[in-house]
Amino acid sequence: MAYIPPTISGYNSSPPPDNGATTTDNKVLWSTIKSKLADPIKNYVDSINSAVSTAFGQQFLSDVSDQASTFTVGTTDDGKLYNCTSALTINLPPAADAGEGFKIGVFSSVNATITIDGNSSETINGATTFVLTKQYDSIILVCTGTGWFALKMNGISFVSQNIASGGTTDLGTSTSNNVLITGTTTITSFGSSASLQSPIYFVRFSGALTLTHNATSLIIPGAANITTAAGDAGIVEYLGSGNWRVISYVKASGLPIINTPAASQAEQEAASSNTVLVTPQNQHFHPSASKCWGLVTVSGGTPTLTTGYNVTSITDVDVGRLTVTINNDFSSANYAVLATVERESTGAAGADTRLVNLRNSTRAAGSFTLDCYSADSFTYRDPSSWSFDCKGDI
Repeated sequence: MAYIPPTISGYNSSPPPDNGATTTDNKVLWSTIKSKLADPIKNYVDSINSAVSTAFGQQFLSDVSDQASTFTVGTTDDGKLYNCTSALTINLPPAADAGEGFKIGVFSSVNATITIDGNSSETINGATTFVLTKQYDSIILVCTGTGWFALKMNGISFVSQNIASGGTTDLGTSTSNNVLITGTTTITSFGSSASLQSPIYFVRFSGALTLTHNATSLIIPGAANITTAAGDAGIVEYLGSGNWRVISYVKASGLPIINTPAASQAEQEAASSNTVLVTPQNQHFHPSASKCWGLVTVSGGTPTLTTGYNVTSITDVDVGRLTVTINNDFSSANYAVLATVERESTGAAGADTRLVNLRNSTRAAGSFTLDCYSADSFTYRDPSSWSFDCKGDI
């Protein structure tokens, strides 16, 4: 409450003139001094003491009033702090009667609904009511003369509280906005008792359960259910009317919550989907991928498979002839074989040049044979190395 300075009364600021004559009119009388000067000064000082005492006695929030049931704030309750110990309604006085600057504090010491109701159609932050829903919530209400401002002192508690999972796991019943959900029961709703004034909850899970996506009441990123695991955590927002949105979700494993499926062999071979992932196990089924390849070096007429993929073995059939046996066979003999050989030297003579062909009628699902011969004499000759690459359907 503000200090209200008193005014002095009874003081005679225009005393009778004194002409210096020794007359009755010029005599100084105690009764005159007392009534015209001493008494007014004493009364003024007493009024100052009283006003100061009143002001200090009514400092903002210095008077704590415990309330357990619905009540109405009086116009003389300026500066009071109401400690609400159960669910109740606080009825505010008319703003015009309370006056601009009138203020009170409200504190909820229980996990219950405290409703603050403006007089008639008068509003609190633009609404006719203001609600506290959690233990330790508090606000300061300031009158504007026509309505009220609510300066909310967030009572959000981040001390973790456990809630058992259920079809409806009502987060609003928690005294904390930091919740550990225990159990393994599928969750389809986070309830409807939460407040839009404290709509954000930090949730963690102690085990595996299913969060069920609903386009209205439980909106999950990717519009898909989430299977939780111990240590998973998320942030959820209450939207009102029993509707919730999962703002963020982090798996303890570090994996994304939207598990895009791996492409199957058929999907890889069709090469048309944009909604599946390519994995190392199945990437080679794509039409553009090599199904079998290798590098075979030749030394002293002996070929050696130096490196390759999907090759079981090579066979030195004869001079200038090599058979390749495939590990995972093609689905048929209808595949392409691309081959080249390394010439024996850097010379330009035809004798140094080697040509390579797929030997006629040797291409089978599980093997093929290559021929190499000299460019000048067309006789079979070994190259310095063979290289091959096969594409088709496995």
